[in-house]
Amino acid sequence: MSEKNHFDPEHLIQSGDVMKRSASVAHFEGLSDRLAEQAGDVAWQLSASRDAHQSVKLLLELSAHLVLKCQRCLGPIEYELNETRRFALFKNEASLPELEDEEDDIDCMVVTGEMDALALVEEELLLALPMMPLHDTESCHASIEAQEEEGELELKPSPFAMLSRLRNS
Repeated sequence: MSEKNHFDPEHLIQSGDVMKRSASVAHFEGLSDRLAEQAGDVAWQLSASRDAHQSVKLLLELSAHLVLKCQRCLGPIEYELNETRRFALFKNEASLPELEDEEDDIDCMVVTGEMDALALVEEELLLALPMMPLHDTESCHASIEAQEEEGELELKPSPFAMLSRLRNS
């Protein structure tokens, strides 16, 4: 991990810079068990500002084209990810707002000093993915096989139907 992916939110605010980066999907080890393929890139943009109360705010924008594993058939699923995350940064836990005071679309974090942008991106990627990615029933290999098996079972005569016919004769 390089130093160019570490940043100080205060410095980012003072400079007015926006961090625009891209990293290979393979770089994010935490994603590996959720992916069918380690191909592609994750693009992200990070900016910092102060609100009216002089609190530090971060804005993280993520985009990626991922190939996830279907949890039914383990086949590949194309997944387009476009997420925007907002954070409010605090110097210590005592300054964190009460739960009822928090805004729903802003996550609160305690941060002192530099942050690792790639670790933040990876964490937010994992949170943005569906918990159980599944193909729709028409295109899932497992569903198609199950439907074919059901069809085969329906074609076979039931042994109980044979007994019923014997008993009725």
